[in-house]
Amino acid sequence: MANPLNNFNFSNGVDVLKKKLQSPFDRFKSEEKAKSDLRFAHSRNDFREGFIITPYNKSGKELTNDIITFLADSMPTAPFTFGGKQKIVKDYYPGNSEPTVQVLGPQEGDVTIKGRLKSKHLKPNSDEDREVWRLYPQYIQEQVEAVRVAGLLVRLNIGTWQRWGFIEDATFNMKTLADIEYSINFLIVGYNQPKDFIIVDKIQQIPYNSSKELSKQLSATLDITFGKVPADMPKSFADQINGAISDIASAVNLVTGFVDTALGELDSLKSSVDRAKGLVKNARNKIVSYRRKVGSFSPEADAPKTTSISGGYLNSSYIASVTSSVNQVNSILSQLALQLKKLVETLPLARHKIQSGDTLHKLAVKYYNDSTLWNKIYDHNKLTSTELILGNILEIPRA
Repeated sequence: MANPLNNFNFSNGVDVLKKKLQSPFDRFKSEEKAKSDLRFAHSRNDFREGFIITPYNKSGKELTNDIITFLADSMPTAPFTFGGKQKIVKDYYPGNSEPTVQVLGPQEGDVTIKGRLKSKHLKPNSDEDREVWRLYPQYIQEQVEAVRVAGLLVRLNIGTWQRWGFIEDATFNMKTLADIEYSINFLIVGYNQPKDFIIVDKIQQIPYNSSKELSKQLSATLDITFGKVPADMPKSFADQINGAISDIASAVNLVTGFVDTALGELDSLKSSVDRAKGLVKNARNKIVSYRRKVGSFSPEADAPKTTSISGGYLNSSYIASVTSSVNQVNSILSQLALQLKKLVETLPLARHKIQSGDTLHKLAVKYYNDSTLWNKIYDHNKLTSTELILGNILEIPRA
């Protein structure tokens, strides 16, 4: 019979026995020792290098000067959750009782991090560094926003975990410049740097700048209209002008609000642009109505003469000032209408989700009524093979 002690590790056995004998007395640890043990158990030494966001430009080059690092108190405080699923398509075909299964590959779930950017515990080396260190949270917030707005590809690292993706949403609750809560959602594309991804630049062609300029000019028009009405202006006509300008303001606000919000939704951009064009046309019609009302007014009517300058002159000057401002609003609306027209021309004819049996030739026949134009779809989507992947979405360019 084999000796049961042959495989016994005497050293380990003594350690186990020692722990069992000491365990009843663990409750007599000092409070400071207990806190020390707790801090050690929850140490962040696993993530000493922090949560790192490394942006890449559209050519795939790492932007080393723009790396964003969340350290110490700025680290994500909510549980760091990640994972994904395997994309599987199951189809049944006539005559087959068993389904055809296509394993299309893993899809990573999106990742959200939440935390708080604080400079409270940062210890500057000198008084000169104090203000710089105090603004550290604002600096990180501005970096994140810059990467989000630019739509740059990013590499994410925390400990041994690494993924590639884009900043899809970023929300900041700024209590002070030195205390900013954050919630950042990353759209994850995979484990490796994507090589052939397409960045849709059409969203950058939306005329946001013209929309801002339009809002600014509208504000100036309202200031003139309601802030400098001459005392001798007949009330009935002043009310007509005020009503006409209010109609223009309402119509222009619809334009700017729509451009700034609904036009940002790329999936419905075609219908949104058509709607925006209609709103611009409506605003310009309001300006035409204003011009008709102004054209029917005689500045000298019911305007008494004064010792210095005629009331009619003041009325004329006021109307000219308002009209000039309205004309500038109309000029910006004209520019906006032209930009919207050009934007429509850049939009794809359609977006097609690949179904079973689809080929490039069939798609060319469906959308162009000409099978020889299949290469337009091939080139536009930067395909590397004529074999289409079920479930993928192709843009159909205009012929």
